[in-house]
Amino acid sequence: MLFWKIKSLLYTQFRKRSVFGRFLDEENRTMVALLKSVKLEGFRIADVGCGTGNILRVLQSRFPEGHWNIVCIDQSNDMLLKINPSEKISTLVADALSLPLDASSFDLVFCVGVSDYMKNGTPLVLELQRICHNDGYLFMTFVRPAFWNFVRNVYGKRIYSSRLAAIEQLVASLKLDIVGRAETRLQYQMLLRNKQGTEFHRKER
Repeated sequence: MLFWKIKSLLYTQFRKRSVFGRFLDEENRTMVALLKSVKLEGFRIADVGCGTGNILRVLQSRFPEGHWNIVCIDQSNDMLLKINPSEKISTLVADALSLPLDASSFDLVFCVGVSDYMKNGTPLVLELQRICHNDGYLFMTFVRPAFWNFVRNVYGKRIYSSRLAAIEQLVASLKLDIVGRAETRLQYQMLLRNKQGTEFHRKER
């Protein structure tokens, strides 16, 4: 956990001041464009791997009128300390692969930048699918082969890139419909509709 503790201290300033800050701005813009087709009114939202709350800030600035609430989830409590809980906002320390949450309990599940660190993303997608309503939405990102991701590999924690065809094959095999898709300099972004129902859901805790 030392990596994440150090990262939490530097994360926000690094993203603002480095070239990766410009990449984050691009990713936020494309994410908002993909979400325009989704009405967030009354949604219960989970942000798995929330970091210091980028998704939360985007939702607050771009969709302030929505009567939605959000659970911000991260394995690092140091990251979560950067988020201010409220009546609409709660935080949870948890492993993305084993979430202490009921099945089918969210309308929209974000998972941005988490699959980066997983050689096999299938267990992650299955767990996100488990907590998402049938006909609910998943917003996921995957690392694409790119020069700046090579730089991230050299100077940071190991990340795993994927070819678009492999990602499409994975989501199709899990009965996820691609509602929208975008490419940024670092990511493939996908807005997915969950059509799986409960077939893959493990027994609720």
